[in-house]
Amino acid sequence: MKDPTSQKLICIVDDDRQLVHALSLRCRQIGLRVGQAYDSVTALLQIHTHLPDFICLDVNLPGGSGLSLCEMLCSDDRTARIPKIVLTGRSDHDTIRRCHMMCAYYVEKSTDVWDRMGPLLHELLGEEPPGKL
Repeated sequence: MKDPTSQKLICIVDDDRQLVHALSLRCRQIGLRVGQAYDSVTALLQIHTHLPDFICLDVNLPGGSGLSLCEMLCSDDRTARIPKIVLTGRSDHDTIRRCHMMCAYYVEKSTDVWDRMGPLLHELLGEEPPGKL
């Protein structure tokens, strides 16, 4: 079993508590520690306190826009290099463009969201996803 202090930390930020719970379970299964926040203010505090290795956030959050939060994190020297995954139901051109401008990964919410998130997290961890040769 991995030493918990050597495990990478992901902060999952979404107001959909069921989605946060489901993603947290999956992330723990691949060996990540998980921080959770359900609004942008709590997320900002947690991210600055714990400096996670990865951040996954929704666009529509109580307390402020997830895209604005992501832009703020990108302009902060302490958090700029942390990989950010924008997980959203929005697929408009402006949302996708802003993600690309921030070098954030854009993942559209869907019933099979883990099919995209899982391989992406494995790639960020420098691992091959299970089942790949």
